[in-house]
Amino acid sequence: MPTNPNRWRDFLPIRKIVAQSYPHTTHLRSNRFGGPDGKYVPFEVNRTEGWGDDNSAIPDYRFRYVRAGNLVFIDHNLMSKIPNDLLSQYSNSIIWLWRFQSVFCEPTHLQYSPLTIHALTTLDLRSKHVLDLGAADGILSLTAMKSGARRTTAVELHKEYFPYYANHQRLNQFDEERMTYLFGDLSEPDKIISEIESPTPDIAVANIGPWYKGDPHLSAIRLAAKIPTVKTFIAGAFIKDHPEKNPDDAIDLLKSLGFNANYRQLTFDGVCLAFMLDREG
Repeated sequence: MPTNPNRWRDFLPIRKIVAQSYPHTTHLRSNRFGGPDGKYVPFEVNRTEGWGDDNSAIPDYRFRYVRAGNLVFIDHNLMSKIPNDLLSQYSNSIIWLWRFQSVFCEPTHLQYSPLTIHALTTLDLRSKHVLDLGAADGILSLTAMKSGARRTTAVELHKEYFPYYANHQRLNQFDEERMTYLFGDLSEPDKIISEIESPTPDIAVANIGPWYKGDPHLSAIRLAAKIPTVKTFIAGAFIKDHPEKNPDDAIDLLKSLGFNANYRQLTFDGVCLAFMLDREG
């Protein structure tokens, strides 16, 4: 079921365990961002001191707990430290991450990704196939599965992310048969589409924004538009009113390709932006 914005869960018991388990953990911030219905969404972050680059393909950014709305992402090393009754109580809200080696915890991503994560949870994903474009280590695929999606397909150009995705998948005990990870360039949509399993996706999400050469965020839109069953596109990682990082080009392209209905946006600190559009018909 989609998140009820009027019923936010109390994660304080979990957060206390995080703080007790990592004595040098700093609760960096606890505030809110604006949801697509105008209501505010809780956002919390805990991180241990120091910088965690251990020369892996993806650094460990030392985050131990990140909350976005009614979902909380937790370092999997805390599994054994949280009592079974709490694990049962919060089972529908916890996503475990492997050593928090996750792209969405990069300092430059942490204000963008919660918006896109929450946008996805506002949709009713039951029986839906979610296409995660520019997936990296699959945070949005994990979010979709936790929110009841029938299937996810992640598409990523860089193969070094896959081991992290696979570990996240294993830790959360998601069915491998229902989660596909494809390697491909978003600028070659026909090749990628030919590898997507049926039933074809209903929802596409791309937390890319206009940050990379070749405009992969626009390639993601063109790819999704080629799949007739995709009825909703979620786009993240934009800066509102920025001369180069604003969503105008993405919105214009989506509208030109038939995604003209029900525009909704989420904003963080009035600056960072994610939005959703539906395809008419």
